[in-house]
Amino acid sequence: MAESSSFAKFVSEKISKIRWQPTPTQAIRKSGIFATGSWDNGDDNRICIWNIEDVPPTEDISMDAYMNEQLDAEIEPTLLCEHHHRGDVTDLVMLSVTQTWEKLHHFPVNTCSCTGIAVKADDTYVTVGEDGRINLLHPGHNVPVRTIDEADNCTLNAVTFLKQSEAATVNSIGQLKVWDLRQTTDKPSQIFLMTGERVPLHCIDKHPTQPHIVATGGEDGTLCIWDMRQDKFPVTLLSAHSADMWELKFHTTHPDNLFSCSEDGSVWHWDRSAASAYSNVPNLIAQKDASLFGKSPFSSSLLTPAASKIPTVSSPWLSSEASKQCLDITDLMTGNTMPVNTLDIVDTTLLCGTDGGQIYTVKNLIIK
Repeated sequence: MAESSSFAKFVSEKISKIRWQPTPTQAIRKSGIFATGSWDNGDDNRICIWNIEDVPPTEDISMDAYMNEQLDAEIEPTLLCEHHHRGDVTDLVMLSVTQTWEKLHHFPVNTCSCTGIAVKADDTYVTVGEDGRINLLHPGHNVPVRTIDEADNCTLNAVTFLKQSEAATVNSIGQLKVWDLRQTTDKPSQIFLMTGERVPLHCIDKHPTQPHIVATGGEDGTLCIWDMRQDKFPVTLLSAHSADMWELKFHTTHPDNLFSCSEDGSVWHWDRSAASAYSNVPNLIAQKDASLFGKSPFSSSLLTPAASKIPTVSSPWLSSEASKQCLDITDLMTGNTMPVNTLDIVDTTLLCGTDGGQIYTVKNLIIK
């Protein structure tokens, strides 16, 4: 197995957001297309589309030679097109439709930033902004189908869908709120709070297969894991970066892996696959005991008294104190000092963008 390697592409702007093009589920190979957005360049920022797709082998090159060459090769992103953007690019989602909504977020006398956007099934969008407003959009409608004007009295920094009609937001006073978009009320259905000092939360992502598990990061660099079924405080707090955590992502197909980036220049790979193996121990014991007693492993009475006392864990991110020790953290950007604002991960390739005008490609990550 090839070792992971990283390569930098220098561009003439600070990168605020980076996103892979979604790959259709039936596709054999992942897309090599990604998009970037810039910030801090006055009114002349850019959205750029890039390609780093590998060149396929030819008849003159054997597959083994091709694979060895590709694993070691530095893949240089190629700029395909660009679009000038007035103002900072604060969030970025690649869609299959083209539409514009003007002045969704505003104060009484002027406009303000739209800070986040979430997409569900390519036909339902939610935006949040500095004005504390939430907009629900549908393609083909030129105005929001619903607006919650006073969703919050402070800046909403990010949003994600939990379910088809349920979204979660984080704000600048350390609150996580859940909104049932089917209801006519303008109040959140749940409010979760940070313990201790109210530090701003910058980013949010949900577990791809267990939507009740949500991760957030904020100004103090701490990784917070929340269980939407539990009380209003985080179930796990993990000391992380030494400065603001700007973005985090669960791996879509291996969610025991999570990635985060920070103002301190680091990009961390959090690997809880060992804890996941630990959490399966009770099931293995139960199956062994069932075989000894001639019972089906699916029987409701298969647990022996000893096995029944071992706690089962639904996810390593909601694990017991013992399995919290089964956590591997790798800094993928050792030596980098420029703030890393954004990242995205597909398969074993991670992209990230910095304030130093660099797009980093990290290849051949070990994903368990």
